[in-house]
Formats: sequence, C-alpha cells, structure tokens
Amino acid sequence: MISSDVLEIIGPFNLWRNDIFTGISRPAYIGHIIKMLEAPGTIVSVTGVRRAGKTVIARQVLKELTDSIDKTQTLLVNFEDPSLEPYLNVAGLDTILDSYRHFINPERTAYAVLDEISRVKGWERWVRRKLELNEDLKIIVTGSSSKLMEDDMASVLTGRYISVKVSPLSLNEYRDFVVDHPDDLRTLKDYLTTGGMPTAVLTKDVQVRKEYLKDLFDSILLKDVAIKHGIRNTSDLRSLAVLLLSSLTSPTSARKLHNVLKGMGHDTAASTVNQYMDHLAEALLFHFVKVFSYKVKDQLQYPKMVYCVDNGLAEAVSFKMSSNWGQMAENIVAVELIRRYGPENVFYWRCESGRDVDFVILEDLNVKQLIEVCWDLSDEKTQQRELTSLSEAKEESGCDDVVLITNTSQVEVPDWVQVRRLEKWLRGA
Repeated sequence: MISSDVLEIIGPFNLWRNDIFTGISRPAYIGHIIKMLEAPGTIVSVTGVRRAGKTVIARQVLKELTDSIDKTQTLLVNFEDPSLEPYLNVAGLDTILDSYRHFINPERTAYAVLDEISRVKGWERWVRRKLELNEDLKIIVTGSSSKLMEDDMASVLTGRYISVKVSPLSLNEYRDFVVDHPDDLRTLKDYLTTGGMPTAVLTKDVQVRKEYLKDLFDSILLKDVAIKHGIRNTSDLRSLAVLLLSSLTSPTSARKLHNVLKGMGHDTAASTVNQYMDHLAEALLFHFVKVFSYKVKDQLQYPKMVYCVDNGLAEAVSFKMSSNWGQMAENIVAVELIRRYGPENVFYWRCESGRDVDFVILEDLNVKQLIEVCWDLSDEKTQQRELTSLSEAKEESGCDDVVLITNTSQVEVPDWVQVRRLEKWLRGA
C-alpha cells in the first residue's frame, strides 16, 4: 500500500526533507557500523540502554553515508513516534517502505534505520523476507534491550545480523562533549558524578540534570521493564531498583533482596525478585557480575556483584553514591570492562579465604587478568588488604597479569602488580 500520509509523519526526521543536526560525533561507533553494513545479506543490530545515544549515532551514520550517496537513499523511522501507532505491524512496515520507494527512492540502494523496532510485532520475519528477496536495502535496527535479537523469534535471523552495543559515553567521549577541562582530576571527578548519558553531560544546570536523570531512570523502569513484561506492581519494581542502587559494588542475591523488601512491607516472592533482576539486566540498566568458576552451579549459587550502567543515573537516584569515590570508581571500571570485553567475559574472584578480587577478565575461557579497584591507597592497611586479596587470587588462578587501579599518584607495590591511575586507564593509556 502506498501512502503519502506516512511520509508526512516520518519526513521531518529524515535528511531528504530537513537538514537535521546530528549532534556531537561518536566516530568509533559510526565507522564500525558503516563497516558492518558492507557485510552481504545481514542487518546491523544496535542495542543499548535508553538514551545512551543509539538514535543519534544512527543519524550520524546516515549523515556520514551522504558523503558518498544521495540523501534520498537514507531512511529513518522512529517507532516510538505516537503518530506511527497504526503502523506497528508487518503491513505497516510494508506501507512505510513501499511509500518511501514510490515517492523518494524508487531504484537506488536504500540505507534504512528502524529505530526501536521491537515495538513492531513480527518485525524479524519481515526483515528476513527482505534479506531473502535480495532487495537493494541495507538495514540498521535499534532497541533498548539486550535481547533485541534473543527473544522468541531470534532463530528467524540467526546468522543474519551483526550486533553493535552502544554504551554511555566513555571518558574519552566525555572529554569530546565537555569543552572545558580544568585539569585531569577535576574532569575525572565530574565524569564519575555526571555519568555518560549524552543529554545529561550537555546539561549544565546540576539540578536540571538530576531531574532529567531521575525521569530517565523511571522511564526505563516503565517502558523497558514494566510495560514490556506486563508488570502491574511498579511500586515493588521501583523499590527493588532503588535497593539495587544502594547495593552497588556489593554482592547480593534475589533471596537477600526479597528479605529486605519484605522488611519494607513489600510482599514480593524471591522468584519474582529474580525475574525482576533479569528484566533490569535485559533493559541494560544494571549489570550483575557473577563469581568466576568453571562450575555453573557455583555461578548460580554465589551472590552477584551489582553495577549500574551509568554513574549519573545512580548518583541522581541514590543518596549513598555521591559521597563514595571508591564506589563510583569501581562502578565505572565495571562499565568500562563490560564495554571492552563484553559481559560474558567479566567476573569477580572469590578466594578460598573468602576475600574477593573485583574483576576477572576471561579470554577463550581462561583467566587473562585480575583487577582490583581502590580509589585511595594512601593508607597502609588499605594497601595491604588489597595486595593480600590480589596475591591469593594470583596464586589460586595462576594468572600473572595483575592490575591495581587507583587514584593515588605514587604507590610502592611488589613487582608482580601493575599500578594504573584510574584516569589513564579509563582513557586507554
């Protein structure tokens, strides 16, 4: 079906209708996505927590492509636009694409961004059909869920997609967004408290920024968890999420959280708490890091370490976070490690003595690196505590790559430990 009406809805957001401002460039993502588009017979899946910048990056990709193609060869459709409600089905997808082809780009290769595609029921089969018909169509889909390609119909697109995960701004990207850098330490502290949500970083007024982040936190809970999974008792869900923020960088379990919630007057079963935790991880709001063990039973039995995807979100909602530099440092290191290595390769180490080492990095299922994070190592007892944990983990794991990340400028440690300044480590130096 051909409809000029649908073009009036999507037209204002497309380069062939308007000269759209695409924001501050994030070149690492842009170049990678454009390269992935060259793979024949596949789509590019861009996922990330809500407001991390997926849509803006997709627009930047289209804008970059117009250096070598005509603007009419690009198409962006945002399925969170209320005006597109009647088109949230396979027939609607056909109408949008057919209308674009009829009025804008009849013959040449089209580069289409389908933003928040999971709102369209049956979209996977539609995309599969387009790929099988070998149409001159390159597709980028985006979504605010880690399971965009892992839900009930994921098998439909097995082997036909390449995944790109978008995170909040790294420290290097943060420095690109913030022009004024008083000094490295001040910039680092600002980054630790502000976080990496692009809009929040660009919002100068602290109170306005906090209100934006609080609203974003609630929006993620509502749109990406409650509505998606049919959760009616949003009060219990929010209480759990806030409780998790108060447990950041600490071990926890569904049963422990259930008991705390019960004491707060919430009648939420431990199994429900576990489901909620899975949903929060799927929405990419929290990371739950497991203990390292080759036994699946141990990974399920031991508590998980809790981390939030963005320091700014945690600081805006939780009163505890803002006064604890050590907690903020460990949380940002967790997020950065997951960005670099993927969640499937990041664990923590539990020593036989019961001591923990913050992070274990795997490579080909082998322990590649042990990492401990401590903001201030100036106290001798603190330093000894961290070194004892690392020493035990080194002996038990057989791993010789041992890293201690800190903000302390001068630390004397044994030769088997590499000391890395947090600011330098975050910047990859």
